[in-house]
Amino acid sequence: MANFAKPIAHKTLNNAEKPQNRDQTLDIFRAAAVLMVVLFHYTTRLPSEVFGAVPYAVVPFEFGWIGVYFFFIISGFCIFFTLEKAKSIGSFLAKRFSRIYPAFLAAAVLLFALDQVFGLPLLPEFSYRETAPSIVDLVGNLVLLGGIFEWVNGSFWSITVEVQFYVMIAIMALVFKQGEKLARLFSYAALALGTAWLLVELASSDIATMGKLATMLQKTLIAPFMPFFAVGVVGVQLKRSPEAFAGLFWQLAALCFVIVVVTSAEGDATLLSASSVSTGLIVVGLIGIFCAYCVGWRLPHMPFLSNGLAHIGLLSFSWYLLHENLGFLLLEALNPALPYWLSVIIAMGMTYAAAAMFSKLFEWRFRKTAEAWFMAALRLFTARLPKKMGESLI
Repeated sequence: MANFAKPIAHKTLNNAEKPQNRDQTLDIFRAAAVLMVVLFHYTTRLPSEVFGAVPYAVVPFEFGWIGVYFFFIISGFCIFFTLEKAKSIGSFLAKRFSRIYPAFLAAAVLLFALDQVFGLPLLPEFSYRETAPSIVDLVGNLVLLGGIFEWVNGSFWSITVEVQFYVMIAIMALVFKQGEKLARLFSYAALALGTAWLLVELASSDIATMGKLATMLQKTLIAPFMPFFAVGVVGVQLKRSPEAFAGLFWQLAALCFVIVVVTSAEGDATLLSASSVSTGLIVVGLIGIFCAYCVGWRLPHMPFLSNGLAHIGLLSFSWYLLHENLGFLLLEALNPALPYWLSVIIAMGMTYAAAAMFSKLFEWRFRKTAEAWFMAALRLFTARLPKKMGESLI
């Protein structure tokens, strides 16, 4: 694939991807995203009485689940730069595989082993772990089929979505190698699929078969998540050509708002509740801040606070991988001996410390090796393809 990035894209990519020279604002965005998710899981995902505490022991962080959607926006922004700079589609996929898979594999094996020893609760009444994952489920997770098998860790679902995004945009890049055309193609596809999912999801309450179609659109085409990735992809173009892409950016933002409102209201009799609309508005606010970043705004540096948040952003992937199962085990062990709010703080601190060690051991150490293995496997695969098709990948 031909390089089509402008010099500014190379600079932003280096800041976003290299741990020794990172964009602090992007890392603070990552910190905000992971903190939202962690607080949601520790205060809202399961009721506090599950862990031996009294009901309503802490103020629930009900909207924290949208932190995953903010991650998708950041991912769309950074991955588009990675794709632009890549020498080929194969090298792009190899870099993405090496970035996430070694840590994902290590986290899946580690958390599965912890579950075998300590045993997380089975709580189907809260849509959490109907059955304990088996070794077959672990293998299913490792080949990114956790949606078919039992997830070892509930947070892993988004890793599969990330990989699907990489594959989808890589396939599109085979056809459109020019950055602006690729961004538009992906965004139009996101608008179409996201809208289709919305219509089917809204109809599913009256037509049973629509529920299956909505699930298919979600699992096979990541339809409800594509608009968030697309916001990030178009964000790259805002810096280069704001007038040409501002309308598309805010169309995607509007669709993201509606998707979050509908998702937030799932199971509620009233679609437009105060909770669902406020959650949607928070997403729009995050997108607005991201838009400001795309056109040149940067968070002012605040001593200690900025560096601390940036460090959380640096470790956000490892913390995201570990925090749920490990945190739930800690909350169960700490209660009812401690007040629940204190248990939450301790669990956050301990899982973050574990993420720091895990990151050094697995997240960065095996990237070059994993990238080389992926490229070797890809060369073996492309050797069986027609010459032109193989060359387009390698």
